[in-house]
Amino acid sequence: MARLQLIDEVADAVRGLRIGNTTISIAESCTGGLISHKLTNIRGISDLFLMGIVAYSNEVKKLVLKVKKETIDRFGAASAEVAREMAEGIATLSNSDIGVSITGFADGEKAGEVYLGIHERRGKRTIVKRLDLRGGRAEVKEQAAMMAIEEISRLTRTPADDGDGRTGDA
Repeated sequence: MARLQLIDEVADAVRGLRIGNTTISIAESCTGGLISHKLTNIRGISDLFLMGIVAYSNEVKKLVLKVKKETIDRFGAASAEVAREMAEGIATLSNSDIGVSITGFADGEKAGEVYLGIHERRGKRTIVKRLDLRGGRAEVKEQAAMMAIEEISRLTRTPADDGDGRTGDA
């Protein structure tokens, strides 16, 4: 049952992107590409999913996503501020409508402290959410990826949705 719910949630996110003809790109750190993997498992996503980057090192965050060195030095690589710059950076780099980022701790002393950034170019806004997750490394990664997909689904809902993200054409 949980697997079907997972598939439905990912399909809902992709459906919302498709209905709005909205492009998306993902910059991942602690999830190691899991969000991109889940989205690209859905048929027909290729015209909407522009790019996915695993920016695990600070150097990649700085060089590719244009996260400021000062931001990393002041707040740390796993912070709301870095998540914001990563989301904005991936949207700019890929020229996508939505840029999603995720950074945080999958294990260790701060395990489960994860930051999700979503940048909407059309609305010219970036939101960052702190996720406090529980479990081991694999569980934290899975929860973080699914929470990101839930946020994408919420963001791309249309007025025709019946409140749970599903449209009548499913």
